[in-house]
Amino acid sequence: MSTPASRSERQIMPIWFAPVATLLVGVVVAVVGGGVLAGVLSGVGVVWPPHGLVGVGQLLAGLVSSASDPGAAWAPHPSPGSPVIVWACIGAVGAVYTAAAISVAVWLSGRRMDRRHAREGFAGAAELRRRSLTEAKAREGGFAARVSLAGLPRHQRRRVPSSDLAVDVGNVVGAREHMWAQFRDGALVEGPTGSGKTWRIAWHRVVGAPGFCLATTTKPDLLSSTVAERAERGDVYVFDPENICAWPYRLRWSIIAGCDDPDTALRRAEALVQAMPIDDAKNGAYFTAKSIVLMRCYLYAAARLDASLRTLRTWASRRQVPEVREVLTRERPDWAAELEQTLGSSADSSEDIIGATSRLLEPLASPVLMDALDVSVADSADLRSIIADGTNTLYLLSEGSSASAAPFVAALAAEVHHIAKQHALSLPGERLDPPAMLILDELNNVAPVPRLPSLITDSGGRGLCIWGFVHSEAQNKDRWGQVGGRRLTTESPMRIVLPGLADDQELASLSRLIGDRDDFYSRQAGPRRVPILPAAEIRQMPADRALVIYRGAKPALVSLPTVWDTPALRERVTASRDYYESHCRQEPAHA
Repeated sequence: MSTPASRSERQIMPIWFAPVATLLVGVVVAVVGGGVLAGVLSGVGVVWPPHGLVGVGQLLAGLVSSASDPGAAWAPHPSPGSPVIVWACIGAVGAVYTAAAISVAVWLSGRRMDRRHAREGFAGAAELRRRSLTEAKAREGGFAARVSLAGLPRHQRRRVPSSDLAVDVGNVVGAREHMWAQFRDGALVEGPTGSGKTWRIAWHRVVGAPGFCLATTTKPDLLSSTVAERAERGDVYVFDPENICAWPYRLRWSIIAGCDDPDTALRRAEALVQAMPIDDAKNGAYFTAKSIVLMRCYLYAAARLDASLRTLRTWASRRQVPEVREVLTRERPDWAAELEQTLGSSADSSEDIIGATSRLLEPLASPVLMDALDVSVADSADLRSIIADGTNTLYLLSEGSSASAAPFVAALAAEVHHIAKQHALSLPGERLDPPAMLILDELNNVAPVPRLPSLITDSGGRGLCIWGFVHSEAQNKDRWGQVGGRRLTTESPMRIVLPGLADDQELASLSRLIGDRDDFYSRQAGPRRVPILPAAEIRQMPADRALVIYRGAKPALVSLPTVWDTPALRERVTASRDYYESHCRQEPAHA
């Protein structure tokens, strides 16, 4: 990607001058230094060129004319040693000079590149150090955040992989080093379909998760390409009620299990209802609130009566639910009053509320989905033990359409987050150690966990790192509303934008957010203010680039090659897919 020149600079010296001068100085240093070293090693003593440094030219000419007897070039001074020693010492000094010259050149190049990026408004090496985004600083923060590693002696700390302490965001263009973020920093990744969210970012986050990992996806690719490495860390569980993948070992979970606790019933009802927004721009919030009331009453009653999900679905479509009223009147009279107020009203809105609640469970009309989701309490998975074991992996799959099991997937994801947070509060430091990763691919369609815009920001302090993947800010607003969608887009600690965004308003907003810089377009006129990264250049970034906006740091351009571009990673993906295929040929089973 091209960026405008930040300053018109006059070329003081020809471009060839520096390398030629460096080469000439190197020849002189190698010959003079080699002669001195050879004389010392031969016992002759320090031997300088004849006539001092003025005679260096004569010395060089003598070496060329008498290569077989280089010592003669030092005449009338004594020879510094045998031909073998002289040439060996000249070569050794020349090699040391070359290494030093290369090191200095690389250092100067880095300084120039960093200054150039600073002038252009982008983060360079200095900005990474200032914001503690280097690997060394990230390791320090990682050790401080993990109680189990805080007391390790120095020699053992060096053996802890950086990936267990922080997240490698990517190689910063122009800085020649990687940007590292803490696990406390949640992230929102934006990119249209085909921009590489899975193979450039999500794959790395799943395989690199040091502790428990939850990954949502709409396709089996993420599962098949990571399952082998996750299986080496712990147990693997797959929740796939829609049979998207061929993995034979399926986790079965009942949304009713545990709902005899009122708080659990309320939490799951909220997640289930909010996962499928009610399409009524004027009264949507009202119908959503009333649907949550009905759903929590039904979930609680189903748990207390040991009723099935099929029974709950019939309740949702009826006005007369005497068994529910009886349980609530006896055990939760306040809930019974709310239920009566909602169902007993003769207003048209009452029928609308019943219809809206019934539509939430419409996907269960599919026998396949009903069989997958209608699980007895006794057969429901113990989420707490799965999470508390520390390094297990839970994959949640759904197509995310209106006829899919996405609301139940979202409710399960919300429950996992809640249990993980509660478990963290019982641990030393009140945070998970190792930290848990929640990789929410297709977040808006598959895992719209309630209050997610706040959770991405707040969960890091409990050792819960959330990385959400979305298509655009417009999709966020469509799912969460204008305010919620804007919050999700802008309030995440880290925002990663992939190329290809097509919303001109969002592109312009990003360009304004990044800011302006001074452009010295003329030697006579003063500087003018131009965008650091115009909207068109954000959209047209190379496929392997991404724009990273991290808290208060300068914007960074990072290189994000796909796993297919790196032979070692490609081999790991292939090995995992082979592992996946071998297990898919086995008999189906349930976890």
